Amino acid sequence: EGWLLRCGVGRALCGQDLAVFFWLRQQCGGDVATFDRFVRSLVQRLRDAPTIVQDVKRLLLEAFPSGVGWQSLEGEWPSEQWWQEEVSSRLDELSSSDECTAVNKVVRAWENVTPCEVVGGSEAKLSKLIIRTAIHVKVRWSLQQVLYFLDGISSTQSVYRESVIRMGDAYGFNDSKSVDVLQRWCLLLVRHNCQDHVEVLKRFLQCQGELKCTTALFQAVVDKSRTEMRWKFIARDLWDFVQPHIHPCVQTAVFQILHKGGCIG
Repeated sequence: EGWLLRCGVGRALCGQDLAVFFWLRQQCGGDVATFDRFVRSLVQRLRDAPTIVQDVKRLLLEAFPSGVGWQSLEGEWPSEQWWQEEVSSRLDELSSSDECTAVNKVVRAWENVTPCEVVGGSEAKLSKLIIRTAIHVKVRWSLQQVLYFLDGISSTQSVYRESVIRMGDAYGFNDSKSVDVLQRWCLLLVRHNCQDHVEVLKRFLQCQGELKCTTALFQAVVDKSRTEMRWKFIARDLWDFVQPHIHPCVQTAVFQILHKGGCIG
């Protein structure tokens, strides 16, 4: 569980989501203290610019001069298929457990509740759901369960915008310090047209500079702007905010997305 709590830091490695963190931990053996020092040095590196494979190798060499357990780093980096299979296997482990059942129950509960802002909605039902589930999501659930929940909410069309706003406050997603949670949550905010939550999007962009995460959010904003014009102005605001703080390579990728989407000249 302690390891899973650090997954939010590890997702910045080479844009390969949680899998690379699991993989690096396995390769470095059981010396957790040394690996933690490696993670801290890598986080320091990422504050200035996105990392690349060579940076990871150099920092690993400094942390593990003997190279025990990860000599394979000198060969080919694992394929994209490997990353997908690793993440899938982690979710499969969760899917077969009681933890998954608990998460699915909460997802279904949100699918079945209608907020009071919608005709036929019930504030009493919504409040009861929040009271019943908030302590589990905020305190008792593991990081994997929270991510599994957000993936479940993302995969359904039956959750109202008003419900998304309420769960963000009740479950603490708006204030989360996990990059993985924030990434999924920000995409949900954009999808459900939560235009008054731009500060959450800015905080996510500010806390990481990884190419994959940053471009995914801007692409979602551009896609939403095709049906909701105000998102074009939000896209420009986000760009002005984050541009001075991200690597030139990331700047170029984001600019291309905004230019193609007609959000910037």
